[in-house]
Amino acid sequence: MKKIAFLSTFPPQPLNTGFAIRIRTLLDQVPANYRLLKIYPECEEGFEPDVPFKPVKPSRFMELFSMEPRILMDYRISRQRNDVMEAIKSMEPDAFVVSGIHVLPFVPVEYPVIYDAHNIEWKLSEGLFRVKGTTLPVRLHRYITFMKLRRAEERIIRQVECIVACSDTDAAYFSSLRQASVPVVMNGVDTDFWKVTREPEPGLVLFSGDMSYYPNIDAAVYLVREVLPVLLAGGWKGKLVLCGRNPVKKVLDLASPQVEVTGSVPDMRPYYARASVLAAPMRIGSGTPLKVITAMAAGIPVVTTSRVAASLGLEKSECLKLAESPEELSRSIIEIISNRQLSFELSQASIRAVQRRFSRKACSRRFWSIVDEYLRVMHERPSPLLQHSYSSSEF
Repeated sequence: MKKIAFLSTFPPQPLNTGFAIRIRTLLDQVPANYRLLKIYPECEEGFEPDVPFKPVKPSRFMELFSMEPRILMDYRISRQRNDVMEAIKSMEPDAFVVSGIHVLPFVPVEYPVIYDAHNIEWKLSEGLFRVKGTTLPVRLHRYITFMKLRRAEERIIRQVECIVACSDTDAAYFSSLRQASVPVVMNGVDTDFWKVTREPEPGLVLFSGDMSYYPNIDAAVYLVREVLPVLLAGGWKGKLVLCGRNPVKKVLDLASPQVEVTGSVPDMRPYYARASVLAAPMRIGSGTPLKVITAMAAGIPVVTTSRVAASLGLEKSECLKLAESPEELSRSIIEIISNRQLSFELSQASIRAVQRRFSRKACSRRFWSIVDEYLRVMHERPSPLLQHSYSSSEF
């Protein structure tokens, strides 16, 4: 029996964030010869952790004077840390699977780590730093945060014994730091769950995601401020729906007769059933945006950027409409809405692409095959990285 401590920043339920969907995917096809110690925050019945924990926010004083980035501090000072350490000591796992950078400080130095990287985190921080129109003190704070995070994350990427990327783009960056190939496990979805009976409302354009997550805030503001005026000038008559939890004031302020801000919804599928097109003009971030994969699984035609298509390995595929400028985005949206045949072809191509590349079961099996291979190699020939301490104190 192989023993793994599965440590995650987020729980696998409810399925209302990309992080939760990622964790649920990884846990979907755990081999029968594996025993998991599941360590993550409390969640809904059926997916309870063996050892729960929750982060504790550090004081502003601690954040200001620490050499660590904030996201590595929240979990180090968790009140449940002792409970977690006792459970780990009792199990004596062969290795840790760590999903999300935030919880790496929980890992004792003597255990090897298989790190499931959701994003290149410092690139998200860099995008926030480069936002125009902020005051000098805010920009300075964001710059310091970005530099702390980049330094810490690059150290982590070089030191962990095994790393798994969720996009080809991220894997290429990780490989350049490690001077070795990095395997990819795309974000997967339950293709049956996301099937909907589509009854699209004429002209309804959907954008979805966590509306407190900066890349989504940036895309929502861009859609309303820069794309919407071009749509209206082109004769579009419909509604833009910004659907997702925790909308910040910047997103709430976008509401208008043409723009609906829903806030949290219990289920995205009714919105997918109504949508004529999903617009995902992501300009910041990494990883594979699940908003696009779930919309494709539901058969919604998607207009997005080449950045997103490259992260999904679909830059040459015919299942997405790619556009970069407000004019291109507007033109593609209107073309899909006004051309039923094109809409149908994109819908069917999207469903086929998801079934082929992004099914939850296939992605989960691939992940555990990587873990299996790593454990086999580790037992046969210890990795050079295990010859020195993998120490959370270095972060």
